[in-house]
Amino acid sequence: MRFLPYSMEEEKEQVCFCFDVGEKKSLKNLREERKIDRLRVLLEIGELLPWFEKYRFSLAPENLYYDRNYRVFVKNRDLYEKGMRGEEEDALAQYKALAGYTMQKRYSYEDYYAGGRDLYKKNSFLKSMDAVKDIQGLQEFLKEEYEKTEKIVKNQRVEVNKSWYRMNRLGMTVAGIVIAAAVGSILFLMLVLLPRKNALLAAAGNYLEEDYVQVIDDLKKVDMKYLNQYQKYMLSVAYVKSESLTPEQKGNVLETLQINGEEKLKDYWIYLGRLNTAEAENIAMQRSDDELLLYAYMTEKAILEKNTEISGEEKTQRLQELEKKIEELAEQYQEGK
Repeated sequence: MRFLPYSMEEEKEQVCFCFDVGEKKSLKNLREERKIDRLRVLLEIGELLPWFEKYRFSLAPENLYYDRNYRVFVKNRDLYEKGMRGEEEDALAQYKALAGYTMQKRYSYEDYYAGGRDLYKKNSFLKSMDAVKDIQGLQEFLKEEYEKTEKIVKNQRVEVNKSWYRMNRLGMTVAGIVIAAAVGSILFLMLVLLPRKNALLAAAGNYLEEDYVQVIDDLKKVDMKYLNQYQKYMLSVAYVKSESLTPEQKGNVLETLQINGEEKLKDYWIYLGRLNTAEAENIAMQRSDDELLLYAYMTEKAILEKNTEISGEEKTQRLQELEKKIEELAEQYQEGK
């Protein structure tokens, strides 16, 4: 059990407890750490909970500290009165409240702990977490999220190292070429490779922070051929999150998207999000997926209705074609139910 060491000092009729914090940080600072490190600390806290039955202590951020290795220490603690023990239900409630406080910046620990169950619903990660019914399940949930985040972070690190290796090798080669070729290579590096690398890094960071709108904005100028499976997964999820679908529909779609899953399915949502409906429709037909094809047609129709740059004749003809296709697919979809 990791408790902060302390000493006692008597002042008149009072006894003061002086805690040795050292270089440890208060858990109130944890919100400023990376997502993967916040999850690491939450998993560490799970290791303290078996002691909750014997020792009485609060999981409020001001009562917890962590060191440079993200090990957690308890400040104020006490033994229970004889015959009394800590309850797992209260430990779970405090654990969830601390996770809620840590994984967002709007609400306090007290907001979550004092009956703020509805607050969990305002964040997709916390909503899934709140459905867990016991401490072991919560630790497994946090571990799964940690491993998923770690996989994305490691992949981004590998991509960055490879990019720098390629750029350094290119720089050595350019040194032996004529000035004109060197200038051209440097311009390509500065105007293409570096902006692309920065865009990929920014998108990865914003995805971990669940800022899906910014992920889309970061990658809007990056051609799909430069996206690997992890980056396509992040971008396709971001586009699904931004679509005008019900929460249930979004949930169903997101269940079909996997990092190592079907490449065409991720391409479909990226093309659709980038308003390239022709490619999205082509993918839907390749997959023989009438539901995706119907949604692509409806998206193209909505875009076309707002388009004032094409001729009226061409617009009317295409709208009629789309309406016919949508009607046929809708009838097939209803008959298939």
